Amino acid sequence: MEIRALLLSARFSPVPEAELFLFLADRAQHVSTCIVPALAAGRWVLCDRYSDSTLAYQLAARRLVTQNNRLQSMLDFAELGVKPDTTLWFDLPPQQALERLQQRSETPNRLDAESMAFHQGVYDGFLEIAKKTPRIHRIDATQGIKSIQQHIQNIIT
Repeated sequence: MEIRALLLSARFSPVPEAELFLFLADRAQHVSTCIVPALAAGRWVLCDRYSDSTLAYQLAARRLVTQNNRLQSMLDFAELGVKPDTTLWFDLPPQQALERLQQRSETPNRLDAESMAFHQGVYDGFLEIAKKTPRIHRIDATQGIKSIQQHIQNIIT
């Protein structure tokens, strides 16, 4: 939690490679201390970010050039064997997402404040991942809340 807070803080701007390693460290910590105990207790676990986000943000948007199998090994290591059964991708074009962010009263975090080119890279990364990954369900986030809620209920049930 503290690693993630540092990463999202505007007062810290790591180089892309360090950012990747810090997100992987945060994931390992979170999986070990939160996700594994919850699963062991028989609870459902919902995460707003996981390894697909690392692929989209660090590999696609930050354009980190690495052998994908090497990055996959690093992701597997940080996940401690915990893989998602289902992933919901709330598909919203970057411009609309930024407009929604601007309507919030909270201060944008370091990643939210990135350039439109960065956000387009993240979006393109998620689009490519979703095309290749059957567990990912695309949800059209331009729709109204009721429609989105119904779509999620249909997927979960």
